[in-house]
Amino acid sequence: MSGMPAYEFTLKRNGKLQEALVNYEGQEFSFKFGPYVSAKRISELLPRLVMDNAKKSRRKGAK
Repeated sequence: MSGMPAYEFTLKRNGKLQEALVNYEGQEFSFKFGPYVSAKRISELLPRLVMDNAKKSRRKGAK
């Protein structure tokens, strides 16, 4: 469906670091960002980060 995100994420602040916890097709990814990265910028970066990491995890299982 158009306009629906393919993943869910939550932002968690750990001291000075921000951590984005992403759930994508049953897989969980964690990405860390510095203190000066806005939530809007994180949401712009996440699609690329999620897709790159999902491809890597799929490749590891294939032989």
